[in-house]
Amino acid sequence: MSCGRPPPDVDGMITLKVDNLTYRTSPDSLRRVFEKYGRVGDVYIPREHHTKAPRGFAFVRFHNRRDAEDAEDAMDGAELDGRELR
Repeated sequence: MSCGRPPPDVDGMITLKVDNLTYRTSPDSLRRVFEKYGRVGDVYIPREHHTKAPRGFAFVRFHNRRDAEDAEDAMDGAELDGRELR
């Protein structure tokens, strides 16, 4: 059981998996970086079940396929928080 907010409706959104994040990367910082390429509908950083520590990757969801493709092209290999995104 969870007391957090319900998951967003992501039907129809295009999902990018972003790997190699630092543990200090936040959903807000990812959103700011990826919004340069289009409207972001959701950013989700999975956490370890017991420790609640970030797992080092995220899902960034776009409303538009072309925006997601532009973001993927631009951000693959880009540096964020001292790490090269994959």
